[in-house]
Amino acid sequence: MVTWVAKVRTRFGVGLVAVGLAVASAHAEPIPIGFRDLPDPAARDFEDPFRGMGFEMLEELRTVVRLEQRLESNEVAGDARPRLEARLETARETLSAAGHDIEGLLAQRWGVAEARKRALFATNPDLHETAAMIEGFLIPAGTDEDGLRVGYLVPQVGMCSHMPPPPPNQLIRVTFDAAFPAPNLYTPVTVAGLLAVDETDATIFVLDGEVRMSSMWNLDATEVTLAANPDGASSLSAWQMRRFSHGDRAAGGQPPSRN
Repeated sequence: MVTWVAKVRTRFGVGLVAVGLAVASAHAEPIPIGFRDLPDPAARDFEDPFRGMGFEMLEELRTVVRLEQRLESNEVAGDARPRLEARLETARETLSAAGHDIEGLLAQRWGVAEARKRALFATNPDLHETAAMIEGFLIPAGTDEDGLRVGYLVPQVGMCSHMPPPPPNQLIRVTFDAAFPAPNLYTPVTVAGLLAVDETDATIFVLDGEVRMSSMWNLDATEVTLAANPDGASSLSAWQMRRFSHGDRAAGGQPPSRN
């Protein structure tokens, strides 16, 4: 029988191995990646019948849902009911004429909503605790409890200020112990360090006021420099091309899509 001492030693040994791997990753040569590498590819692979419907058809489907809910309630005045029923019938006829299965779509909406949410939060497991290098725009966010500078790396200039933040699995919280290298928020930077999954949720102040920053990644940066290629990288990141050349190509596959 394994004694409790042996169990403790085993757990301690496993812990040391995990720490050793993390330290080794932190000192490894950083792998260039892009923001589209950050989400879990498997989370994007789901059937979404609403994606190709178009704005007008989606509005008709929303009208069906809204009017059916109103008509089922007791809050509709008697003289308004015929008008609402007529509009509901028109919406249903429009959707049916376009070849849409209304009941089938309504039955799938909650499942699709959950899949969409997962696609925004699920992270690429291959990049957890990886020495990585990525270009973007760094938004200063003060310091943390350890006195390290904190920033948020985003893929496009103006995000979180003039545009909404990126999805949580494409927003990187960065901690670094150095001066802010860029002269302004519109200058791209290259950040290198240990990338790991670490869910955080904070509110920061930007040019247009307070913005909620929900991030699934943290990058403990060892280097923050001005970007060497401010005009953008190739259509595929170096990390994607390396994976393709080492694995997918041997299996006769095609390069991963950036879309």
